[in-house]
Amino acid sequence: GHRRMGGYAEQIVIRAAECARKPTSLSFEEAASVPLAALTAWDALVDACKVGEGDRVLIQAGAGGVGTFAIQLAKARGAEVLTTCSARNVEHVRSLGADVAIDYHTSDYAEIAKDCDAVLESIGGEHIDRAIRTVRRGGTVAVISPGLPTFSKRHGPVLGVFVLAGQILRWTIGARLSRGVKVKLVTRKARGHVLRELATLIDQGTIRPVVDRV
Repeated sequence: GHRRMGGYAEQIVIRAAECARKPTSLSFEEAASVPLAALTAWDALVDACKVGEGDRVLIQAGAGGVGTFAIQLAKARGAEVLTTCSARNVEHVRSLGADVAIDYHTSDYAEIAKDCDAVLESIGGEHIDRAIRTVRRGGTVAVISPGLPTFSKRHGPVLGVFVLAGQILRWTIGARLSRGVKVKLVTRKARGHVLRELATLIDQGTIRPVVDRV
């Protein structure tokens, strides 16, 4: 998040506004898993989608790093949470608070999750079009991964960026004009005050990081 490299450094200079104290209830390894994924989930759900009490929210890839935080954050804000995952992760995402777990191998998530107030889209490509159709008229789609690797593979690394930029413009304008849907491209920002809010939720037991391995 910050502009200086140094993940293995003993000391580093960093802007104070980007920092927050480690949650007291977490180990250092658990705490290290929080900023990248949890800030992304916050920027998508809180800042971009304004998720609140009673909202119906679809979170793509609920068993992933961003997804595990997003499920818990959306539930903490009073939302009904639907999420996609593989069959082996159904119980896992439910344990995090998901109300509906959709096996994307066997089910059409766009049909099950239709009329959502917000969608956190993390897959990209054609799934952004599906997310726009899934969200209700006037809803919001927060895109955290527009699918650059797919466009680069198809058109080359340079042309792929321009093609993707044009596609994002089409999605944004088309969705707004046709259904009043807001498509927001989310880039995570390093913000200490948000990390402090997340630390409070973690120490309260509202949110817990899920560490796959160390």
